[in-house]
Amino acid sequence: MARLVLYMAHPLGGDVDGNLKRALRWLAWLRRSFPETTFIAPWIAGVMSGEDDTDPIQREAGLVDDCATVALLDGVVLVGGHVSGGMVRECVVAKSVYDLTWLGD
Repeated sequence: MARLVLYMAHPLGGDVDGNLKRALRWLAWLRRSFPETTFIAPWIAGVMSGEDDTDPIQREAGLVDDCATVALLDGVVLVGGHVSGGMVRECVVAKSVYDLTWLGD
């Protein structure tokens, strides 16, 4: 049986550094809690390698890449306490959506 591969979506804008740290904690928790599922968050690598989420052009390019990735996967898992505008865009192209935002940030 093939593994489920899910994209982890988390708010980023505003407090980018704080949100990135929270997202990394969420990714670690998901991987430990659901070892039978593969979770990816390529947007984290983009931000950590210097992409500027406060630059509208770079943010849009990142969201286009994110949506292209999501469309190839089994779905999206939403974390981080609330759903941001970027997360809504990712959900639109997702095959399925798992909302864990009720767990808080």
